[in-house]
Amino acid sequence: MKRLTQRAKPIAAVLLALSFTATLVGCASAPEQSMADRTPAPSAVPHSPLTQYENILAHELFQYHEGIRRVAVTSFVPAESLQHQASDSYSDLARQMQEGLMASARPYNIGFLEYRLTQALQLTDEQELMLSRDTERLRDNYMIDWVVVGTYSEVDNGLLVNTRLVNARSALVISSSTVLVPWETISSDEVNSQWRRGGLYRSSHLSDPQPEREKGGFLSSMFDAPGTRGEIE
Repeated sequence: MKRLTQRAKPIAAVLLALSFTATLVGCASAPEQSMADRTPAPSAVPHSPLTQYENILAHELFQYHEGIRRVAVTSFVPAESLQHQASDSYSDLARQMQEGLMASARPYNIGFLEYRLTQALQLTDEQELMLSRDTERLRDNYMIDWVVVGTYSEVDNGLLVNTRLVNARSALVISSSTVLVPWETISSDEVNSQWRRGGLYRSSHLSDPQPEREKGGFLSSMFDAPGTRGEIE
């Protein structure tokens, strides 16, 4: 019986040492977990209603051409005239999709060229500028290898946007993309108005019930002016 007790002592010592080690590891990891719990998650930037369509365009254009450099994105223009007119109702939307396409292409590591960059920083009392459309202020030469061109046209369900990735030297189209932006998305008011067929339509006016005309009975209908109640003059 005495021998068993002596043999049990080393085993108990080992178990005690393992328990002490586990306690130390737990104490050491506890602060790390609490620090992780206190670290705030990065806040998500809200997307515009066009972001999902810009993502589709970027994916279809660049999924097989990741990492290409010297890419210029030109203005999206009406498919019929290939240039913006003063009466064009979608020029602002087209510019937003042009700019948003470059942001949506970030996962594909595309090297875009900013060809609107001026030769020098312009300082004014209220702003600092490096972008311009004045050709005299722009830099002289850009080595452009690829160009993204885009057109849009009205269809029954919305605005159809087509883009192409073109070799700037050979004019060879290496990829293209198409997306339909529904009329409901192209709206200035989510409930009451929307762009459609080049104009702003307000659904609230269409849904308001028409006021009923007062009914004056038999004598009133007899003496109404001709034509006001459907009679033939």
